Amino acid sequence: MGINQLDGADEVCIKRESNFQHYQKQLKNSYWKVKPLEDTFTSNFAYPVIHPERELIVQALQDQDVEVRPMICGSMGTQPFYMKTYEQLILKNVTEIDMYGFYLPNHPELTHEEITSVCNIVNEYTK
Repeated sequence: MGINQLDGADEVCIKRESNFQHYQKQLKNSYWKVKPLEDTFTSNFAYPVIHPERELIVQALQDQDVEVRPMICGSMGTQPFYMKTYEQLILKNVTEIDMYGFYLPNHPELTHEEITSVCNIVNEYTK
């Protein structure tokens, strides 16, 4: 099954890169902007957003039937096994990402119009 999917892999990667660039142009997040390295190709499965209004944004997106995923994060320094051996370690950026991070969809079937609609919802809270 996986070998058959390789035939379309280049096309999927190119579409996801195009979607990523569209998100980059459309989203107005002054709190934490995704900054890809220059001259890179990004084919991510989802577009990351970090913003203190996460709960409001996620609810607004879900109200419009947009799938949103939590950012998989957490600080090793606050995990019980770590604190038992060492002590609690609070890392500012990891905590912010854990509290404020979420993912927007980036699959190859998304159109730029759909991405613009998603961005318009997010931009209501991030300007």
